[in-house]
Amino acid sequence: VDGYVKLLGSNYSGAVNFGTGVGHSIGDVSRTIIKLMGSDLEPINEADQHGEIVDQWSNYAVATAELNWRPQHSLKDGLKKTIEWYRSFLK
Repeated sequence: VDGYVKLLGSNYSGAVNFGTGVGHSIGDVSRTIIKLMGSDLEPINEADQHGEIVDQWSNYAVATAELNWRPQHSLKDGLKKTIEWYRSFLK
């Protein structure tokens, strides 16, 4: 959110990515969410789907250069905060 707030307050117009710069597979993200939620579900392995992007991650170089932004949380910490927010919001 901090990145988007900085973007709104800037004169920059163009593509910008906000992320950690570290790649994570969909399976890793799914397993992390499942673990953080205290569930024993197993993610479905869809890695061999035709046409799916195998490796992708956010390069935040533009955000750093144009907005002086850097990631403040790891993926795990960000997901943990997001899950906590939803749990509180949906009570």
